[in-house]
Amino acid sequence: MTTYPAARRQKPDRDQAANAAEAEGDAILAVLRRIGDHWQQPTDCVGWSVRDITAHLVGQAEDLASLFTVTRRIRHGRRHFPDRIELDALTAQQIADHTEDSGPQLVTAFATAWPRALRSVRRMPAVIRNRTIRPGIPDPPRWTIGYLQDIIYSRDLWMHRVDLCRATDQPMVFDDHDRWIVNEVIRDLAASWTGPAVTLELTGPAGDKFQLGDSAPTGHVRADAVDFLRGLSGRPVDHALAARNAPAVRALQTARVTF
Repeated sequence: MTTYPAARRQKPDRDQAANAAEAEGDAILAVLRRIGDHWQQPTDCVGWSVRDITAHLVGQAEDLASLFTVTRRIRHGRRHFPDRIELDALTAQQIADHTEDSGPQLVTAFATAWPRALRSVRRMPAVIRNRTIRPGIPDPPRWTIGYLQDIIYSRDLWMHRVDLCRATDQPMVFDDHDRWIVNEVIRDLAASWTGPAVTLELTGPAGDKFQLGDSAPTGHVRADAVDFLRGLSGRPVDHALAARNAPAVRALQTARVTF
């Protein structure tokens, strides 16, 4: 693996992003089809079962395919879940809209909805993709619709695939798109990095070697790629970071990236 400054990595083009989203949709659909009778199993998403995550994924695909659908859900979410931030209210509404669907019905719905979502993304004109929106969560800057479609949706799917595999005792199956998603997460981490310059080595099939910070690295941190991204999302991690640089470890343990 070759180390390079992660913040300087070239931004992906639309075709790369769409291809990664298609591959991730295929990967998570394969996991969903092997759920068996584990639909009520709890997951690392606090308060969400395997079925809840699946309902969210179906709703998210429907929202991505239809501006009318997502606008309606945002409005209903504000009314039905007024005590939650906008994004949490939206996801709660996605789940509520599919309360009557069985697990297998949700799998069929995702298999239908995600290809429609991808077609919508591929066809969306640049004038709409370049518009900025509020992400519905505190603190982060406004996003372009293109960034939400190209980056956030795919990494959200990817992380939920990790959740589902862990909850149902399935192995993670990797291909080239997994490394692409991991690289995009680390590029966002590097763009907001204020800790000491450090070399970050992520291991496993989706891993790579990165530099955080533009100055000469002051240390080397090693971690499993999947476990490290789970930590960035705020989920509990299984293994401690391997490093001797205490300031870098502290900065990485508290760093967060939106999924």
